[in-house]
Amino acid sequence: MGKVAFDQKGFETKKKELFSLKTEDLQNELFKIVYCTKEWVMENFLLTQDQVVKLNDQPKDFLKQLRIAPTEFCYN
Repeated sequence: MGKVAFDQKGFETKKKELFSLKTEDLQNELFKIVYCTKEWVMENFLLTQDQVVKLNDQPKDFLKQLRIAPTEFCYN
Protein backbone atom coordinates (compact mmCIF):
# COMPACT_ATOMS: atom_id res chain seq x y z
CA MET A 1 0.00 0.00 0.00
CA GLY A 2 1.32 3.40 -0.94
CA LYS A 3 1.07 6.75 0.76
CA VAL A 4 -1.99 8.88 0.06
CA ALA A 5 -2.95 12.48 0.79
CA PHE A 6 -3.94 13.26 4.37
CA ASP A 7 -7.44 14.42 3.44
CA GLN A 8 -10.92 12.97 2.94
CA LYS A 9 -10.11 11.60 -0.52
CA GLY A 10 -6.96 9.98 0.87
CA PHE A 11 -8.90 8.42 3.76
CA GLU A 12 -11.42 6.95 1.31
CA THR A 13 -8.60 5.61 -0.87
CA LYS A 14 -6.88 4.06 2.15
CA LYS A 15 -10.16 2.49 3.29
CA LYS A 16 -10.61 0.88 -0.16
CA GLU A 17 -7.02 -0.38 -0.07
CA LEU A 18 -7.54 -1.90 3.36
CA PHE A 19 -10.72 -3.70 2.37
CA SER A 20 -9.11 -5.09 -0.77
CA LEU A 21 -6.57 -6.96 1.37
CA LYS A 22 -6.86 -10.62 2.24
CA THR A 23 -8.31 -11.21 5.71
CA GLU A 24 -4.98 -11.95 7.36
CA ASP A 25 -3.33 -8.88 5.81
CA LEU A 26 -6.27 -6.70 6.89
CA GLN A 27 -5.97 -8.02 10.43
CA ASN A 28 -2.26 -7.20 10.43
CA GLU A 29 -2.93 -3.65 9.24
CA LEU A 30 -5.66 -3.16 11.85
CA PHE A 31 -3.28 -4.40 14.53
CA LYS A 32 -0.75 -1.78 13.40
CA ILE A 33 -3.42 0.94 13.40
CA VAL A 34 -4.47 0.06 16.94
CA TYR A 35 -1.06 -0.51 18.52
CA CYS A 36 1.30 1.62 16.40
CA THR A 37 -1.05 4.45 15.45
CA LYS A 38 1.44 7.25 14.85
CA GLU A 39 3.81 5.06 12.90
CA TRP A 40 0.99 3.67 10.74
CA VAL A 41 -0.27 7.15 9.92
CA MET A 42 3.25 8.30 8.98
CA GLU A 43 3.79 5.21 6.81
CA ASN A 44 0.46 5.52 4.98
CA PHE A 45 -0.18 9.24 4.50
CA LEU A 46 1.71 12.09 2.87
CA LEU A 47 2.22 14.49 5.75
CA THR A 48 3.66 17.98 5.85
CA GLN A 49 6.32 18.70 8.44
CA ASP A 50 3.69 20.62 10.46
CA GLN A 51 1.38 17.59 10.43
CA VAL A 52 4.20 15.33 11.61
CA VAL A 53 4.90 17.71 14.50
CA LYS A 54 1.18 17.86 15.39
CA LEU A 55 0.87 14.08 15.27
CA ASN A 56 3.88 13.67 17.53
CA ASP A 57 2.48 16.24 19.98
CA GLN A 58 -0.99 14.69 20.27
CA PRO A 59 -2.08 13.66 23.76
CA LYS A 60 -2.58 9.97 24.48
CA ASP A 61 -6.35 10.45 24.75
CA PHE A 62 -6.49 11.62 21.13
CA LEU A 63 -4.49 8.59 19.99
CA LYS A 64 -6.82 6.30 21.95
CA GLN A 65 -9.72 7.71 19.93
CA LEU A 66 -7.84 6.96 16.71
CA ARG A 67 -7.37 3.38 17.89
CA ILE A 68 -11.12 2.94 18.36
CA ALA A 69 -11.89 4.16 14.83
CA PRO A 70 -10.73 1.01 12.96
CA THR A 71 -13.14 -1.22 14.80
CA GLU A 72 -15.97 1.21 14.12
CA PHE A 73 -15.31 1.37 10.40
CA CYS A 74 -14.79 -2.38 10.10
CA TYR A 75 -18.03 -3.32 11.74
CA ASN A 76 -20.26 -0.58 10.27
